[in-house]
Amino acid sequence: VEPPYGSESEAAKITYAENFPPEPVTLVALLSTNQRNAPNQTLINADAEMQLELLPPFFSYNPEGDLTAETESISLDLKKRVQPYLELVEWPADVASGQQAGEASAERGSTSVRASGVPAPPPSPAQLKPKCEFNFYSFFDMPFEVQMVAHSFLFPSNFGGQEGMIAVHLVSCYGHAIYKECVYKHEWFCEPVAELLESWAGYREWRMEEFPESPVDLTFVSYPVVYEDIIMGIEWGMALSTVATILAFIVLAIMLRNIRQLGLVACNILTGIGTTLLIMYPVSYYVMDVNVCAPAMLVAVALAMSIDYSLFLLTRFNEERLDGRSITQSLEIALATQGHTIVVSGATLALCFTSMLVLPTSTITSMAAGAATAVLQSVLVSLSLTPALLLTMPRFFTADRMLGLTLDGTPFGTYRRASSGTVAQFGATIDRPTIIENPQPKKESIWAHLGRCSQRGAPVMFLFLALVMVPFAMALTRFSYVEDLTPLMQTTHPATKAFISISNIYGQDLTTPVQLLIMAPSQKAMASREWSLATCHMLQDLATKVTDRMHEEGHDYTMTTADFNGLMIFRGGCLADGLKFGVIDVMPAVHMYGMYDMVADLLSNRNQTATQVYVHCQVDLFSEVGEAWMRAVRASLPRPEVIRQPLGGHQDADSANYVP
Repeated sequence: VEPPYGSESEAAKITYAENFPPEPVTLVALLSTNQRNAPNQTLINADAEMQLELLPPFFSYNPEGDLTAETESISLDLKKRVQPYLELVEWPADVASGQQAGEASAERGSTSVRASGVPAPPPSPAQLKPKCEFNFYSFFDMPFEVQMVAHSFLFPSNFGGQEGMIAVHLVSCYGHAIYKECVYKHEWFCEPVAELLESWAGYREWRMEEFPESPVDLTFVSYPVVYEDIIMGIEWGMALSTVATILAFIVLAIMLRNIRQLGLVACNILTGIGTTLLIMYPVSYYVMDVNVCAPAMLVAVALAMSIDYSLFLLTRFNEERLDGRSITQSLEIALATQGHTIVVSGATLALCFTSMLVLPTSTITSMAAGAATAVLQSVLVSLSLTPALLLTMPRFFTADRMLGLTLDGTPFGTYRRASSGTVAQFGATIDRPTIIENPQPKKESIWAHLGRCSQRGAPVMFLFLALVMVPFAMALTRFSYVEDLTPLMQTTHPATKAFISISNIYGQDLTTPVQLLIMAPSQKAMASREWSLATCHMLQDLATKVTDRMHEEGHDYTMTTADFNGLMIFRGGCLADGLKFGVIDVMPAVHMYGMYDMVADLLSNRNQTATQVYVHCQVDLFSEVGEAWMRAVRASLPRPEVIRQPLGGHQDADSANYVP
């Protein structure tokens, strides 16, 4: 899903890509209280607060709940399955060039042996590096000073401590950044990610078998799993298209009364799909990003149009042949009549799809381009390939005795149907008409009879159609407005259920986060306390400006400083001034245990010149108020051209660049 062309979102994405590697992939383990086995029991006490004590360290924090021990045991088991991927190993010598998986795995799989048969010396410690960079985030691995800060996010209090999560940031393997699509693309450096996903899935299945009465439910979700779910859904859609094609061929055989002509339809379908893919491949490579659903839509359109247009043309062709006209005459009439219908129909559909190209998003334009190309190719193939094949093998495709299940019209055929003074029907040339003695009047087709009856009983037919619409109208009431990946996912897949659960529990901040990309003037400035304070004050002032703009537009929305979370601001306060709970400043503990540095590595680029700030929207981001909020945030941000002189050796917040 790409942002609209020329939009501020596209500019922000380009700027982000210039400063940051691909965003780390997150593997989430969702923990939930099993209401059937342990009703109303809590994983932790989400309402626990810091208590002041008389003795050092003068405060305490006890988050233990009903199922804390069980939950902590699961956390330890999951962590054990992450540890093997953090071990020091010798990287492949050609890791920088990205050698293919087979060569790389061969080097990793066994100890190298010299030509003389003597094993190579073991690598020096300097040559050993961690296989992968995975960051494991569990509430139970954190010191209690940090737990007080993290519990509200990992175990939301509005769910009473009955829902929680454990997360792993999959940053890189063998020096290559992990990205969301690398697993189903079978990138060699993503093998450890696929192995970890399988390991956690195996652990979940083992728990379900060994502890069927467990009070804690465990599910997993990550973007590699979600993308695999989407791809599987598309493959199922393609399989259903194949099944529908078989049914359509059965109907075609009944309508055409000649199974041989189904070969013409099959050639049309294969040629139409093949030529469309040949056109769309360079388009996807050089022109635009193509949505993952575009190929499925392309194939479906090509199938439908090829079958439809073939039915038009061949039905009229066969009717003219039954009237005794030659193959050439029948084909000319079919092209003059049904060919006109095919061109008008195809042009109308192609125009409708092409009009979607004006929409400024590749999600729709790529699907529109694929569908329009498929329609045009179906028209061209139907009006060129079908007549060419009919004229190339006229006797074969017009032999319809026993639905074409004979050897008539082939070198092995012996059946000839002729009468005195006539030309044998299956031995005639394509320019010789077949003379039919005593032609019988045409019988009225069932469709004409149905149309006449429906016209006579128009009121009854109207009532019948209205009743047929009722179940479809009732189904519309169950539709909901969704702006994420859910419509692309399979409804019954476990990843879909886990994705929806995470969305319901943690909201859009986790599934569709809003981020500010803040670029510092230099690495030194970004590390300074002054720049941190100035940026924090800018964000606090931004909340006030957004609130004023929203009120001016008539929206009852108040943005607070607590809606920003980053390296310089948390819970509305500036971290340069400390992170206080009551009178206790826990910021020294956050630094001492390395938690701040870990978060800084995630939110900042490698050059330490840019960082991200997560912004919370209090309403549905895709609602009318949410869209107004987004416009207000963008309009209130300091522009890059607003630059002031350095103050006291440091630049203030307005001297940095802010990109939403």
